[in-house]
Amino acid sequence: MDKDRPPHRSQLFTVRLWLEELGEGQVEWRGQVQHVLSGEVRYFHDWPALLTQLQALLAEAQTKD
Repeated sequence: MDKDRPPHRSQLFTVRLWLEELGEGQVEWRGQVQHVLSGEVRYFHDWPALLTQLQALLAEAQTKD
């Protein structure tokens, strides 16, 4: 990576949500978050897990800059 280039001051993510059939009429929301710059993808089942994944992706992005 070019050391003369300043670190990214913003990050871009996409979030995808879908209903997963669990059987016997049960459904659950599932999700995927992708860091657009690196392409890394993480999956989650609830909002706290989404926040955890976003924080982890941001921490990784900071160490790579």
